[in-house]
Amino acid sequence: MRGIKLLVSLIFLLGISCSTEVEVNAPYEDVTVVYGLLDANQTAHYIKVNKAFLGPADAFEMAQVRDSSEYENINVELSIIKNGTITSTIILRDTVLSNKKPGVFYGPAHTLYYFTRELDGDANYELTISNKNKKTTATTAIIKPFEFSGGRRFLVNSGISLVNANESSNTLEFEWAAVENAVRYELGVDIHYTNKLLDGTNEDKVFQWNIATQVINGTTSSTLEQDIFGEDFYQQIAANINPIAEDINVKHRTFSHLEFHLSLATDDLNTYVLVNEPATGILQEKPEFTNVENGIGIFSSRTKQYSESNGTRIQVKLNTTSMNELYNGKYTKDRGFCAESGPFQCD
Repeated sequence: MRGIKLLVSLIFLLGISCSTEVEVNAPYEDVTVVYGLLDANQTAHYIKVNKAFLGPADAFEMAQVRDSSEYENINVELSIIKNGTITSTIILRDTVLSNKKPGVFYGPAHTLYYFTRELDGDANYELTISNKNKKTTATTAIIKPFEFSGGRRFLVNSGISLVNANESSNTLEFEWAAVENAVRYELGVDIHYTNKLLDGTNEDKVFQWNIATQVINGTTSSTLEQDIFGEDFYQQIAANINPIAEDINVKHRTFSHLEFHLSLATDDLNTYVLVNEPATGILQEKPEFTNVENGIGIFSSRTKQYSESNGTRIQVKLNTTSMNELYNGKYTKDRGFCAESGPFQCD
């Protein structure tokens, strides 16, 4: 009898009548999604502003509709703040670009908000997005332009040595100074070469080798160092360039030069990158990170600087021993590189 009473009570709590309809969608909440990275080396700056969407249709179908993700009427502006005082305000304009690659979300046309102006490295920039009664904000410091001359030490007439006389790998040491507001440093190099095609024309090619990433304390002022291993260079060539037998239109290849560069990011951007990296351990659930108030996403600063001398990118060559390793080494001998003269002369 007691069990019957309990069952009746549960039925009363759940409702007198039964229904097969289930409300899957929770009440809609306006969530502003922001992506913007300011670069002091650029004069045109773009901010991506979207909204989260909710509806009865399939989420993948709705993601392909621009109206699902874009606001109709919002105000986007930037306040420039120095010493705690707003010195000026920039009103961003909207523009439609048609360069978005196909994916889960709509494209190729999409809306961005932009402004054109040189950035003040001594100021903070506060982004404000106003939509009806809602306001979304985010603030970032700026990574100033800096001189990156680390590649200058490799400017030797004979070229740098990636291997020694007995074909063992050499180690090069690269140095640079820490930069204010930057905690993440990604050292990379562009590797330039030329495909000599069967029809007699040339095809200049380049690919990027991301050598290493270093993260430091934001308050640290120091010189950073990174070893570059010669063997890694040849492995990168093998990983990014097909064997010559697989490129039927290429007769042979010639090596040109290297251009070193450094990419910098703020503390917030570094945290955002780390949080969004693919999980590799047992625990797949990762914490969320955003520096956007009353919204989600990231608003921060980054920059990229090539190693230069007198305003010109430094082009680093390889010495004879290193070139011979490229022509006939265990990693790259089938990649079709040859020389203008000597034992490895092009046919």
